[in-house]
Amino acid sequence: MLSEFFLMAFKDLKSGGLRALLVILSVAVGAGALIAFVSQAEGLKHNIETRFSSLSPNVVIAVSSGPTLSRGDLYLLTNFKHVKEVKGAILLNIFIPVNGRLEKFNLVGMDSDTFFKVFKGAQPKEGQIMFSSPALFNVGYTFYSKTGLGIGSHLVISIGNSKISGTVVSVLKRIGVSTVAVGFNPDDTVFTSIVTLKMAGFIGGYNLIYIFSDSPKYTMDVYNEVKEYLGKRGFFLFAPIGIMKIYLSTAEFAERFLFAMSLIAFIASGFGIANTMMITVIERTKEIAIMKAVGYNSRQVMLYYLLLSTSFGVVGGILGMLLGYVMAGMVSRYVNLISITVRKYVEASFFKSATAYVTPSLLLTAFSFSLITALIAGLYPAYRASRLDPVTALRGE
Repeated sequence: MLSEFFLMAFKDLKSGGLRALLVILSVAVGAGALIAFVSQAEGLKHNIETRFSSLSPNVVIAVSSGPTLSRGDLYLLTNFKHVKEVKGAILLNIFIPVNGRLEKFNLVGMDSDTFFKVFKGAQPKEGQIMFSSPALFNVGYTFYSKTGLGIGSHLVISIGNSKISGTVVSVLKRIGVSTVAVGFNPDDTVFTSIVTLKMAGFIGGYNLIYIFSDSPKYTMDVYNEVKEYLGKRGFFLFAPIGIMKIYLSTAEFAERFLFAMSLIAFIASGFGIANTMMITVIERTKEIAIMKAVGYNSRQVMLYYLLLSTSFGVVGGILGMLLGYVMAGMVSRYVNLISITVRKYVEASFFKSATAYVTPSLLLTAFSFSLITALIAGLYPAYRASRLDPVTALRGE
């Protein structure tokens, strides 16, 4: 019986002509809009998680443009609650000639253990990351792209009255972490050992401090514990995991907002289905009466018209998934164009490279809403058809 009704419903749908096509398209537009717009927020979330995956989740970073900490200060920080380890590094600004003019980059002196603990996802694009010997440089992806100084290049860096010269041993793959998260752009950075800086006569303290919590769940507690102490010493603090949560909460709000806006299209298509089904019931009064006269009961009649209504959602939902997948890429390109404007107000690096991320669950959600909308919209027309008195209907005919 059920399979028979399915066949009858889709046969009626096929013979519905322009009216049925318009209703199907309204459902498809609703499903397509949901996928196209919500996938932008999904893409943003995916991009944020990917970017921060290269950073340690249990690190708090402190940066100063002037004041520094001594080894004794670093030791005092280890006494704070949930602090497992404290590492010091040196962050300096350097200027390298690019196309006839000087461009600003970063020079960071640290040991290999600190580097791989902080940038746990860092990998070489070329060469091998090395901090074991003085005068070895590991350059960021953007630095290499701008200067052309790759593996084997001789690099001379001036710091005040001192000069550091050495060889580039690795070009890093793009780390892509926002400056907001770590205090500097690692892709615009030359990494070397602290020994290299000491040999060049740099004998100051540490102005880049990495504080590791004993567990990621305590990272923000550590941040709050040391914030006041280091703030008084002239340091600015960053907790990458905290920044990530802020970005994700923003992306999740955008996702909920876009999802709610997309539902408006489903509401409109629901009214269209309800209207079409009511007209169908009115036009088929005699057919419904004959169905009851030959033995179909009210429940079966209602089931048939619910299946007819749901068929709009099935076909529209399938078309909507295809439409949404195509629209997602188009909307993504448009979002990238307006990111230049967004950059004026917020850190736009996540928006600039974010692309639509169409997940299987998003496709399933769009299809489910298409079915639910069609089912709800068909309830009253189907109920009305099931309550039709065959004698009265036939007499009226």
